[in-house]
Amino acid sequence: MSSLNQADLRTLNRFRILDEIRLSGPVSRIEIAERTGLSPSLITKITAGLIEEGWISKKPTTPSKSIGRRRVMLELNPAAAYVAGVKISVNQVSFVVVNFRGEVVSSETRAVSLVRHPIEHWNRVISQGVRNCVSMAGLELENITALGVGLPGFVDWQTGHIHWSPLTDGPVPDLGRLLKASFSFKVFLENDVNSITLGEQWFGHGLRVDNFIVVSVEQGLGMGIVVHGQMYRGNRGIGAEFGHVVLRPDGPPCICGKRGCVEAYAGGRGILHTAQKALQEGAWPQLEPKDLSMELLILLGQSGDAAALSIFKTAGEMLGLGVAGLIQVFNPARVIITGEYARLGGMMFDHMSHTMTQNLNRAFLDQDLIIIKEWDDTNWARGAACSVLQNIYRNPVISMGG
Repeated sequence: MSSLNQADLRTLNRFRILDEIRLSGPVSRIEIAERTGLSPSLITKITAGLIEEGWISKKPTTPSKSIGRRRVMLELNPAAAYVAGVKISVNQVSFVVVNFRGEVVSSETRAVSLVRHPIEHWNRVISQGVRNCVSMAGLELENITALGVGLPGFVDWQTGHIHWSPLTDGPVPDLGRLLKASFSFKVFLENDVNSITLGEQWFGHGLRVDNFIVVSVEQGLGMGIVVHGQMYRGNRGIGAEFGHVVLRPDGPPCICGKRGCVEAYAGGRGILHTAQKALQEGAWPQLEPKDLSMELLILLGQSGDAAALSIFKTAGEMLGLGVAGLIQVFNPARVIITGEYARLGGMMFDHMSHTMTQNLNRAFLDQDLIIIKEWDDTNWARGAACSVLQNIYRNPVISMGG
């Protein structure tokens, strides 16, 4: 085995040990060995190094009656690193600072106008928000190891290049470069739904689930995929763009430039576009076009308005067709539906479930397959921060500065 392969194997083993301590800590070395399959001697050697470097710490317990000695448990050192996380939406930006365990130390959400902005605008918003959130945590910028930013669009997680995003018009300049010029620490850009998928894997419904899918229903639709415990990103790092799968080529226009995408039917923008067309056709003669919004449409649906309920029904049915296809292809243990419009509840998702069931083979049906999770700003930003923590876990001795 070459020295490079040995180094890679050591990095992998360190990650497995750190991740098991994160999941199970406080935990003993023997328990780590049982759960990872690594030898006790290797675990002793690696954990000794992690203790010396300050990533983990010992937590003595009460003496064991059988052997009369204190059993040493290992846990992550929360102060070993602090990471900032940001989630950008079209109408708000959420910020968090988390410790090395992924626990939220401070958080904040700021409203932004519902329009596209130059990338320099987002750089200013993020820079100001991160500084404020760090201050709220009682920390200095020097205490921050790195920043993770989750945003909608086609984002190459390896290079940080944004191929396209609904947040800005035209070609997308290098947001990562602008942010790196604002801070002394490293900056990582990620698709926002990949961020929340990692968050679900770390502390949500994906915890200890090897195969699951996250579908976000916001202004657009997004998806994150975990296969055999690993995030699936595609060949160019921009995979899992479920929202832009075409269901009907002659369907309504989508923001991506195509027609008939799942998002054009079931995303917030698509639903509102359908509602505006219904308004023009006389659905709500008492309303002016400028008065129609998603919030009003939701209120109409909740009050039993037939036209609004019909729009949500169609959106749910089209989403159900798309999700059924995902389940047939990936056969996940769990599909987590989240995002701002998860709050639509039965108005949309009862129809999704019904259509999905009609279009699935019985072998794929599972009572616990679908989970509808209410949207939480902080969890999205926390997921972006955890994507950075995962990099540190994989190689905790790398220099994250600069």
